[in-house]
Amino acid sequence: MTVVDVAAAADISVTVVVSLLGIHSREWASVATAVYILSHLTERLSKKDRATVENFSWYILPTANPDGYNYTWQDDGKEMYR
Repeated sequence: MTVVDVAAAADISVTVVVSLLGIHSREWASVATAVYILSHLTERLSKKDRATVENFSWYILPTANPDGYNYTWQDDGKEMYR
């Protein structure tokens, strides 16, 4: 598993935002949401929003259950696996 750290600098005085997504195997939309959030935090920020984002340290784990996520994408009807 990979945790993405989006931070302007290593500063222990800033607030930390932790986002764990894809915890349940059928949560396909949450993994896509993680990618969307990351793209906005790293590539699409306006100057106005950049100051707000830089006041936090962002830790995003896009797929907390990679085995279950992969299992539900198999071709044998396991998309509703719990």
